[in-house]
Amino acid sequence: MMVGLPGFVLAIIASRLIDFSERRVRLVGWVRSIRTGSPGPPPIGHETGTALEGLLEALQRVLHTPTLIYAFVAGAMISFGMDGLGGWGPTFITRKLGMSSGDAARLLGITGLIAGVSGTLAGGLIAAWWLKRNQRARVLTVALGMLPGGPLAVWLMTVRDPAAFRVIFGFAFFFLSWYNSPLTATVFDVVPGRISATVAGAFFLFIHLAGDAIAFPLVGMLSDRFGLERAAFVLPAVAVAGGLVVLSAAGKVMRDTARARAESAEAD
Repeated sequence: MMVGLPGFVLAIIASRLIDFSERRVRLVGWVRSIRTGSPGPPPIGHETGTALEGLLEALQRVLHTPTLIYAFVAGAMISFGMDGLGGWGPTFITRKLGMSSGDAARLLGITGLIAGVSGTLAGGLIAAWWLKRNQRARVLTVALGMLPGGPLAVWLMTVRDPAAFRVIFGFAFFFLSWYNSPLTATVFDVVPGRISATVAGAFFLFIHLAGDAIAFPLVGMLSDRFGLERAAFVLPAVAVAGGLVVLSAAGKVMRDTARARAESAEAD
């Protein structure tokens, strides 16, 4: 409270120094122009307006690019499962394996770091090698990692031996981490360069807001109702479903990539 109080006071002072009446009128007019389908320039500063225009263009691109829709949904589902495992893992281990919180954190932290980094690198290398032979390689690599990673993660929920848990967790996290590089690269592939960074930023924002931000409270609610052992099975199940969703992009990615390249070539 003491830290935030000076900023609160300054905000009140600033609000009294600025006349918002004219800006409010311009803002209402701009909102009405959006409803009519012919939006004008945003009634705000040039830099902020340019950023907002880029964000709106990125949103339109996502909604009109099937590959991006599948990538956003799949990314959120995989993030739900993987980050949910990381978030609920220490509690699960302390309750079901009888380990201390410190030992559980070290098990997940060290093993997860090694497996996550190596899995991310492996996924990127496999997708890059496969891409020379198949233009759908990146989305297929994501699904391929789910084939062993998903069942291993489900099996992990039934293991009660700490040593076996560490090994299975490491392999499961390794394969599940394959999605990081290929899915991100796919997002860049199917949008023109001028808005690629904005779309990528929206991608990461979405997968966390619609993924792990939901996983934590949802698993907690299910745990209170059915027990953590049952609730935890939701996490790998959703991640595997995300791998299936990304397969739907395999039939769209080549067309969307060609369109993005053509638009970039025209811009140059």
